[in-house]
Amino acid sequence: MRSRLPAVLPLAATALLSLLATRDASAQGTGAPLYELPSGVETRWASPENPAGAKGQAGRANAGRKGSPTISLKAGQSVVLAEARGTSGTLRRIWMTIFDASTAKEGRLCCGERLLRSVRIDMYWDGARTPAVSAPVGDFFGLGLARMVPFESALFSSPEGRSLVSVVPMPFRRGMRIVLTNEGDVDLSSIYYDVDYTIGDRHPPSTGYFHGARGASRISTRAHQ
Repeated sequence: MRSRLPAVLPLAATALLSLLATRDASAQGTGAPLYELPSGVETRWASPENPAGAKGQAGRANAGRKGSPTISLKAGQSVVLAEARGTSGTLRRIWMTIFDASTAKEGRLCCGERLLRSVRIDMYWDGARTPAVSAPVGDFFGLGLARMVPFESALFSSPEGRSLVSVVPMPFRRGMRIVLTNEGDVDLSSIYYDVDYTIGDRHPPSTGYFHGARGASRISTRAHQ
């Protein structure tokens, strides 16, 4: 009998294939260099205090002293990390780190194997009911083996092995929503994150949407006498 081995398509590969659909539309949507902000485009930053990315609404807790830098997520709970309605735009960057009590005693504040597989990230474009992205955070951010290690790539990174970073440009035409769900049985006390995006981007008809999902199966062969 052959040993059972997990056959997992790395999400990073899926992300790269999806990105090819948008390569002709630059990260700015106009072919402009990265350091130029196109006319009519505004920057937004979603955070635990300001998931809607509203102007002037972040950093207001505790008299502006960043008194609310985290969110908690109980077992079975979902929370909206970022949302934009009635506007086009492009997600530019997602940064996240999650305090993991199970690994903190070993000096690793983020994130154990169980956490990387039990916390799911979903992304919705243009008011869709079905997520275009749905995957455990470890798989989405390029840690398909559910182990925190330092790495750098063009699209994903964990520079010191303590954070989760994506810089994949993800266009939307009428809105977006990012949801985090704790599918595990342990409450999470501290999730730090920020989502950087622009609104008002003018996307040509050829611009594609980002999609990503984790697929896994176990392959085995039954022995016959």
